[in-house]
Amino acid sequence: MTVTAKVRKLVLERDNWSCVCCGQSVIGRPYSLQHRRAKKMGGSRLPWIDQPQNLITVLGSGTTHCHARMEARGADDKFKGYVVSEWPQIDPRLIPVEVATVDGRRWMWLTPDGGRALTPPADAEMAGCGIHVDFFTCDTCEGCKQCGPCGCELAAEWAREAS
Repeated sequence: MTVTAKVRKLVLERDNWSCVCCGQSVIGRPYSLQHRRAKKMGGSRLPWIDQPQNLITVLGSGTTHCHARMEARGADDKFKGYVVSEWPQIDPRLIPVEVATVDGRRWMWLTPDGGRALTPPADAEMAGCGIHVDFFTCDTCEGCKQCGPCGCELAAEWAREAS
């Protein structure tokens, strides 16, 4: 599968022809449609891999600007929803993206029809933080592991430091 011209247009229009990370216009500049959940070299059979909820507009190529940074798959980019982990297999529409807008930075959910939503999908079970899906909730203390160390992780770290 590949990104169709129709999907490319939907994503660029949804992202206002700007990089979701830095907010700069991509018109007349090198840009990419970044797969939030990596496609991998052999492609993917996931039905949403080349769909709007898995694609974001980013400035640069795989070796320059915002796109190059994302290729490193860093923790900050995962937290902001620019990168979706390969495991567990979660539909990217359930993972919000921090988007640079003219009004500042906002959390938005990307929809399969090429739109954006300020609220999570109706079928999403949310963690206590209200931003991430329930999968990231610690079973013991119910803290969101995606937002930072949960209470259990903090207590374990304090215990290590005290010993």
